Amino acid sequence: FDARYKRIDQDHSGMIEFDEFAHWIHSSDVQIAGNATMKMNFEELAHRYQEPLDLIMYLHSCFQDQLPDGCVDNYPDDPVGLPKQEAIFLAGILTPGFDQEEFAANFELVDDGSRQSGYCDFDEFVELLDFGELPAEIRNRYESMEN
Repeated sequence: FDARYKRIDQDHSGMIEFDEFAHWIHSSDVQIAGNATMKMNFEELAHRYQEPLDLIMYLHSCFQDQLPDGCVDNYPDDPVGLPKQEAIFLAGILTPGFDQEEFAANFELVDDGSRQSGYCDFDEFVELLDFGELPAEIRNRYESMEN
């Protein structure tokens, strides 16, 4: 939640003003009601989080590497969930400064609407990541690829 709040609060005032809210609704294609079985594709995730597609693809490859041997994530058509402990471990690798307790609490919120309790699909994992905590070397590599 904090990561999303920071992205929405563009002037860093600690409050979300109407123009920030309206921008968030418009730019993020917020869905007031949706279908839990419909997954955003990689391009839609990149657009939603305003991140380079190559970075989203890199995160997906890391996600797949964390799955048990023999499991293949065919996201978005046939997603495979990552167990909670593995998701926490992967988040720690990708964002070394993350707060494990906060991540676990946010995982529980995401898990309530998940298709498989105790697991998160790739889009749910991305929802939990704080992109601002990604190391500069990763961010720079994928931002330079976009330009």
